[in-house]
Amino acid sequence: MFDSKFCVRKEFLTSPDVLRKRLIFVGIAMLILSPCLVIFPLVYVILRHAEEIYNHPSTASSRRWSNLSRWIFREYNEVDHFFRHRMNNSAVHSLNYLKQFPTPLVSIMAKFVSFVSGGLAGALIIIGFVGESILEGHIFGRNLLWYTIVFGTIAAISRKVVADELQVFDPEGAMCLAVHQTHYMPKRWRGKENSELVRREFETLFPYTIIMLLEEMASIFITPYLLISEVPKRVDDILRFISDFTIYVDGVGDVCSLSLFNFKKHGNRNYGSPFNALKGLRSSQGKMEKSFLRYMQFQVFLLLFY
Repeated sequence: MFDSKFCVRKEFLTSPDVLRKRLIFVGIAMLILSPCLVIFPLVYVILRHAEEIYNHPSTASSRRWSNLSRWIFREYNEVDHFFRHRMNNSAVHSLNYLKQFPTPLVSIMAKFVSFVSGGLAGALIIIGFVGESILEGHIFGRNLLWYTIVFGTIAAISRKVVADELQVFDPEGAMCLAVHQTHYMPKRWRGKENSELVRREFETLFPYTIIMLLEEMASIFITPYLLISEVPKRVDDILRFISDFTIYVDGVGDVCSLSLFNFKKHGNRNYGSPFNALKGLRSSQGKMEKSFLRYMQFQVFLLLFY
């Protein structure tokens, strides 16, 4: 795609058939190698998350921003540590928003499981204090220490699912605090923060950690399908976007024109721009305008304190 000067090659933009063939070739290669490729991410997931889940079992029922949400939320020219700071701050408010929609049946079941498993784990721990050798006894081929760990893990995970009885119902306020950090609020969400539709859309951006791990594993088999059958259909749109939104900058090379904050070319008056560009050239959800304000905010901060 890029030459030695980090500029988009002309042949790349004028050869959609070549790009389609490359995508299909990579997809077929991934499909053939997928049984072998699954080993590396499996080992990676185990090494990355097993120790964390072992020491903090409730991590399995925690939530994290998905890769898609990070692509949506990250602003133009935003440095990595500022972006991570925003995402970390938004996590608490996002969890609070999703807690506005408790499922009574699930909460009751989780409370029951937590009570039973926690009670059994506590009883086994007390038995261990009375006589340590008792924990070495075996039931169904496992010693009591193993059951203590299992019951304790189940109790910790289920407690995260139990609804907070002191929770104040205020989805609008919770969403407002989350949006203050994410800078993402589609029009279809406005005034409908307490609806199930908005909750489901929000939840896809902020899923359970365990769901993300399963999606990472499934992507090994889903990606070849997308590369072979779906992405080639969008090649013309991809190349058209690259052609329309690429601009050369001296000393840098080709960059996305939206990152230069060209309001005359990409502005949207609905988000404060002095110009109103064609709809197809505007950024989604006023992202360029919001990025510009955030960028200038930190420039002023640097001038004042450095």
